[in-house]
Amino acid sequence: MPFESEQQRKAMYAAAAGHSNIGIPQSVGEKFVRHGSDSDIPEEATVLSTPDEDPCWEGYQQVGMKEKGGKEVPNCVPDAVVPRLGEEPHATVPVDKDAGAAGRASGIMFLTDTGEALMIRRGNGGDYPGTWAVPGGHQNSGETLEECARRECFEETGIKYEGALEVLYDDGQFCTYIARHAEKVPVKLNDESTGYDWCSIDTPPQPLHPGQAICMRIASANTEYQVAELIRDGLLPSPQMYANVMLLAIRITGTGLAYRSSIGEHVWRDPSLYLNQDFLNRCNGLIVLMDHPDTSVLTSKEFNDRAVGSVILPYIKGDEVWGIAKIYDQPSINEILEGDISTSPAVVFDNTAGNTTLTTENGEPLLIEGVPFLLDHIAIVTKARGSKGVWDKGGEPAGVLLTNPEVSDMTEKVNEPKADAQGDKLDAILNAVGALAARVDSMEKNLPAPPLVTAADKKAKKDEEAKMDDDDRMDDDEAKMDDDDSKKDDDSKAKKHRKDAKGSDPKEHDEGEIKPDDDCRMDDDEEEEMAKKADEEAAKYADAQAKADSVLAGFGKSASRPLQGESVMSYRKRLLRGMQAYSDSFKGIDLNSIRDAKLLDLAEKQIFADAAMASRHSAGVPAGQLVEIHERDRAGRIITKFKGSMSAWLDDFKLPAHRVTSFHTANNAR
Repeated sequence: MPFESEQQRKAMYAAAAGHSNIGIPQSVGEKFVRHGSDSDIPEEATVLSTPDEDPCWEGYQQVGMKEKGGKEVPNCVPDAVVPRLGEEPHATVPVDKDAGAAGRASGIMFLTDTGEALMIRRGNGGDYPGTWAVPGGHQNSGETLEECARRECFEETGIKYEGALEVLYDDGQFCTYIARHAEKVPVKLNDESTGYDWCSIDTPPQPLHPGQAICMRIASANTEYQVAELIRDGLLPSPQMYANVMLLAIRITGTGLAYRSSIGEHVWRDPSLYLNQDFLNRCNGLIVLMDHPDTSVLTSKEFNDRAVGSVILPYIKGDEVWGIAKIYDQPSINEILEGDISTSPAVVFDNTAGNTTLTTENGEPLLIEGVPFLLDHIAIVTKARGSKGVWDKGGEPAGVLLTNPEVSDMTEKVNEPKADAQGDKLDAILNAVGALAARVDSMEKNLPAPPLVTAADKKAKKDEEAKMDDDDRMDDDEAKMDDDDSKKDDDSKAKKHRKDAKGSDPKEHDEGEIKPDDDCRMDDDEEEEMAKKADEEAAKYADAQAKADSVLAGFGKSASRPLQGESVMSYRKRLLRGMQAYSDSFKGIDLNSIRDAKLLDLAEKQIFADAAMASRHSAGVPAGQLVEIHERDRAGRIITKFKGSMSAWLDDFKLPAHRVTSFHTANNAR
């Protein structure tokens, strides 16, 4: 077959060599190359020649060829898509199934008002034969995903859908569109499928093609809570518009170590106090504000001015607590969608919370938080307040998840939030609370932070006032005190003279003085006290060694003994340095700079936890070792497991390697 152009000749030779970049099968290229010098059409049918027998079903007609399952098959489409006389055909050359952007594919879920969806059963020529899926296929070059979905559905079902489509789910490879309010129309399958069914999305036929179960779950979500669950599970991007609200994923609080720059305070928030179901229950219904109020806690006036929504689904995400919030206010929604924002919780502690304040090496306070008395609100920190929250930990603002670029504008009809009818009474109660310490976890670079008045501050102020009163009274009594001092000096001299005269007779000593017999008893008490302290210190050494042993056992090692003259703090630091490399939080920290025992406790707890986690992976076991691990199952039985290199024990049973030194060929020569 002669080539019509130089471009066609190069394309066919490339295809014959298996390097076609436009989807021409190798077999087709070989046929063209083989007959390229002949002027006659080859007897064997090619892509551009018509076979004697129509390979398509009745009502379908062949338009070119395509590759399927590694084989070249006819491209059969309904009669309606065959081009009219004089029109160019849709595809006169084969189209590779992986053509398009990164081999993308798409399809359409036709969903009726009664909750029924069209599913087709895949034939044996494609992937996952016999499974049920929505109609669809691979994207052609120069084709959008939506155009691909409409074309594939037309080819596979005969349904030429021209209505509106919206993206239901896109996993990065297959994009599923949904056609809502679809009608149940007759379906005409081509040879790629073996059956179809208009089924309920709650009870689809089995087995489903991979990914279809997720699409069914998304399509069946008909409440805002179900949509919120899909955002939480990462199946839908955030935010999502639902009726008159925006569903938005926001961070409620982080845990671990952070820094409140507005008041110059380091803070440690214990993960065990926040990453649990009890705290999640407290987050249900948490009020969402735009920026923190001027007061430490929310009042009815600030509620009216700032409240924009509430949290409906809190959940744990890594070492942070997140939640899906319903946002009602349209101006706030517009500001949120501009980005460069974060979140900041406001928690309140009373004097029973168990807070502890320490001092760091550079003199800054470190607050180790206890259990908050009140979770007051969660604020969205806008650009006007610096965009960052404390739990961004110095990084970029990351407290609001904005991963959906296709958020539609919601209606201007917004439900205005209203304060509680008992708002005035609530304000009076909050204003009367005196011994509360509020913590607002926002950087608030552009606005000064409100002063924090704690119970300790009030006590110090009261003591200072009392001291001033004492100073006034002391001025009035100065003359009298001078006279008393003179009298005391005389009495002291007389008393000393009497003591010297009496000597050391224990019977003659005044009450309260130390007698010779008491000296012996004091020596015994001191020895007992010193022995007690020595026992306590030995117990601390043993406790530190036992803790380290429990972690190092996972690596097949044991903790070293304390050195002569080594303090408990130094010994603990030395043990921690051996496991510090396994902790991302402390691997770069100089443990020698930690002087406070409570700070070391925090570091020790984290490093031990990270090292124990690392010990559960075989990568942490030294080469050539096999570590024995004992675990207890739910029934209380001890289960023994081994990890590491099997050759550590198997080598003992192996025969030594043999090497051939010579061959005896005398018998073969006979």
